[in-house]
Amino acid sequence: MKLERQVILYFQKGSSDKVYEIDLCEVGTDQYTVNFRYGRRGADLRDGSKTPLPVDRDKALALFDKLVADKKKKGYAEAGGSDAIPEPEPVVIDQDRLAELAPPDRVLLQQLVTASRHPRRVQRGLGRLLWRVGERRLDGAREVIAESLGAKKNEVLYAAIWAAGRCGLDDLIPRLETVADQKRRPDWLTGMACEVIRMLQPREERDRQAAAFEADLPPTHREALANLDQVSGWFQKSFPGPDYRSASLLRELYIWDLAAYRPALLRLLRELPVGPPYMPHFRNIFKVSLLRDDFEVFGLLAYRFEAAKAMHSSYGYVTLGWDYFQVKKEARKTRSRVGFTSTTREYLYRRCWRELKKQARDNPADFVRMATEYLGHFTDEDVRPARVYAYYDYATEQDVVTTSSPYAGHFCFSHLLFANSPRFEVSSKGRWRCRAGVDPAEPRPEGREEAYPEIWDAHPQALIDLLRKSASEEVHHFACKVLQPQRTFSAVVPEPDLVALLGTPYEITQNLALAWIEDRLVPDPFPMVLLSSLLAASAPRAHDLACGFISEHHSVALDKPDLLALLATHPETPPRRLLNELLVAQVISLTRQEELGRVFLEAVLALDGDVSAAVLEDLHTSLSVSLAAYLRSLDLNWIKRLLDHPAAPVQWFAGKLLLQHEIPAGDLPGEILAALLRADDPTVRATGISLVGNLPVETLLERDDLILESVLSPHAAIRQAAAPIIERVALAHGGFARLMAATLSRYLQMPEEGEAQHADLAHVLCGPLDRGLAELDEATLWRLVKSRYRHAREVAAQVLTRHWDSTRLSVRDMVTLAHNDTLALREYGRAAFARHRDRVLDEMDEAVRLPDTDWEDCREFAFRFFREELPPEAFAPAHLVALCDSTRPAVRAFGRDLLTRHFQAGDGRAFLVRLSEHPSADMQLLATNLLLEHAQDSAEELDRLEPFLTTVLLRVNRSRIAKTRVFAFLARQAEGDKARAERVRDIIAPISQTIAVGDRDQCMSILLSIRTRFPQLDSPLEVHAPPIRERRPRGV
Repeated sequence: MKLERQVILYFQKGSSDKVYEIDLCEVGTDQYTVNFRYGRRGADLRDGSKTPLPVDRDKALALFDKLVADKKKKGYAEAGGSDAIPEPEPVVIDQDRLAELAPPDRVLLQQLVTASRHPRRVQRGLGRLLWRVGERRLDGAREVIAESLGAKKNEVLYAAIWAAGRCGLDDLIPRLETVADQKRRPDWLTGMACEVIRMLQPREERDRQAAAFEADLPPTHREALANLDQVSGWFQKSFPGPDYRSASLLRELYIWDLAAYRPALLRLLRELPVGPPYMPHFRNIFKVSLLRDDFEVFGLLAYRFEAAKAMHSSYGYVTLGWDYFQVKKEARKTRSRVGFTSTTREYLYRRCWRELKKQARDNPADFVRMATEYLGHFTDEDVRPARVYAYYDYATEQDVVTTSSPYAGHFCFSHLLFANSPRFEVSSKGRWRCRAGVDPAEPRPEGREEAYPEIWDAHPQALIDLLRKSASEEVHHFACKVLQPQRTFSAVVPEPDLVALLGTPYEITQNLALAWIEDRLVPDPFPMVLLSSLLAASAPRAHDLACGFISEHHSVALDKPDLLALLATHPETPPRRLLNELLVAQVISLTRQEELGRVFLEAVLALDGDVSAAVLEDLHTSLSVSLAAYLRSLDLNWIKRLLDHPAAPVQWFAGKLLLQHEIPAGDLPGEILAALLRADDPTVRATGISLVGNLPVETLLERDDLILESVLSPHAAIRQAAAPIIERVALAHGGFARLMAATLSRYLQMPEEGEAQHADLAHVLCGPLDRGLAELDEATLWRLVKSRYRHAREVAAQVLTRHWDSTRLSVRDMVTLAHNDTLALREYGRAAFARHRDRVLDEMDEAVRLPDTDWEDCREFAFRFFREELPPEAFAPAHLVALCDSTRPAVRAFGRDLLTRHFQAGDGRAFLVRLSEHPSADMQLLATNLLLEHAQDSAEELDRLEPFLTTVLLRVNRSRIAKTRVFAFLARQAEGDKARAERVRDIIAPISQTIAVGDRDQCMSILLSIRTRFPQLDSPLEVHAPPIRERRPRGV
């Protein structure tokens, strides 16, 4: 075989370096083959051939040229030609720069250079090495990173982008822009390229782009992002999915990271569900936070990934809506509907732990920042009850029982806090559990359990910051164990930090703060801030420590009014008792009393609404002795401010000060006394009413508003205590009784402001103010009578019974009283009715209304009175009809009885017309009694009675007697003249089609009679001859 022609082609791009050799060989006479070899430069090449069997020369040349041309189109270049690619020159590392690096970094950089040229010579791939270089931010890898930005593999290219951003290689922005513009690359890769470009741009350019993003935000979005309490609900409602791109605002908020929207972003990351459609953005933000070293966001997301429950197990199938699919396949989709599976959750929390370990190894300071941000999100609610698991171990052939850790679901948390714990261990599957024989309810061990104790020892201030914001008892125990031995550091802890630690709800932290504070309590300089924090703490030991120091240095403490005020208003008894001892042991000048008094009063005004009464009682005891002179002449503005305080004990304190004041009760401002009367606390109100009761009559007459305030109080005790005061003034001044009676009568007609207020007002009106009721005007009296309030009507009954002449009443008034809901008024009305018989006879139009009432006693009286006291001639037809017109059956029956007893033939037609208008069946039946004898034989009468007749006839299976009478009346009218017959036809014709068969026969009879007598009238009847039926022969 003879080689006639050979072409060697090379291809080099990024980390790819390939060779392609093409041979044209003669194997016989006019017999040729085209062979080729290919592979990575410097490695063993693979063989191939375009001619399995030899071909002639022309065909072989054509195949040879075509293969060369195809490879050149794909980027291959011929060696030695104009387009030849030179042999890659090895990357030269500056030896001086290399010598400056730490040994691990030096080895890493050398491996990176080797991997870029000879990938098989290093154990780790190029992508992993690039990622590690970015993590370490190594200087000297720029050439390899730049070369790798042209890699074909997405994983290598992504690592190169990451490394370029971490290493701050802003001169590679053009290459990054090229990558970002490649449409064939996945979104997660081009997105990271865009983020790195923004990261490497000058600050001015980033600010300009961020300002443009903010300007493009709709006003509704800005308002919603400013409302932190509702931003999560708004975001889920506005961007519900299912396409994750609809919620891209979440990622954009983090990309531009504007300070104004940072709180909203953190709230969204804390509250949005970890799942579709937000999960892709959570993962993107998580990666960018690592790129930026944004430990705050990393810590929050790491906590969310652990605390959130996986949506589905990664193994098996699930049904969503009408779709049934495999979870594992669905989770890989860009628009996954499961998003946060158990495998995803496990990967993320393990990734977080790897990041923490890397930082602990490479940069301990950043590890501490990252870990504290993460731990700061845990609370006591994250603790879960320990669970007991039992399984059979086939290796040992025994049943094994294990107990889970209270933090078994928090992987990173357990590794950070229990890596060296004698209590917990991690299983082979990565689950944290209790060691054999350990009960999770046992007390925590004295020793330390956390991972990387030497790192934590070197960063105590970070632990102080963690304790200030943490709400987890486990975190507090961990941090306090680290801080307790550090006595040198405790001397430089700022006072605000000590105060914050003392204010935590955990005993171990409080004890740590107390130990450090105790070392700092010296009289010079006086530790005012520390003493204030000790008194404000919840631990009794803190109070004892503060009180002991104050008692020991009382001479200095007495010159600190603010400190004395804290003792005065302290919720616990020992500090208040200490204040009393300090004040009693001193002789205080008036000037000093004024200074202390103002401070104490301001402290009282600053108290919360739930202050204990014992605090004010002890303070009053102390001040009434030590500051007696100042309190006797206290400015009344202080009293007003104390009375305006919402706490009842403070108002009581004001009342006590007022009772000891040197100003007489008569000279006190009305608003102060009114405030006392309006107080919520009964003891304060009692103080007010006692002051009002001690006022002389002349003062009470001038300040009747205080009396009105008392008697109208919503509190029963004040109203009842006001009654003797009103009686005393009313006896001395008749005009007061008249005016107060009229005033209270108006309030009786208003809704009650307190329980039994109307009853107390009625008691005052009917008792101390009875003489004033005698002069009550008529309009007010009738308003009381008609009031919807019972006690107002009872007062009206007393006025009528004691002070009213019944001759002033009309019959209408008597009926109104007899119909009243109050028994006393009904009895008074009935008595007036019986007493004035002659007036009743003169006003019978009003009198007949008396039976028409809801009250049985009034109806029985009316029936008896009308039967026994009134003569028959007193009842005119209109009166009888009025009784029959009632809607009450008993009254109608009474009216029917009177009508039949006093009926006069001459009134028959009037009764018929009026009774025919009544809708009830009994009155219509009564009207039919009068129909045949007293109805006029005229067409006009039929028109007038048509509604009545039609109503009776349309009653289904009812009123048989009334119908019989109506049919008889209509039959008689049909025998009259043509006009009456026509009216009867018009009444009967439509009814004949709707009523029962029996009634229809009577209708047909009447209509047939009309047709026979007046054939010229239109008739609804049609006469048909009966059909003739032939008899069929038998058997046919």
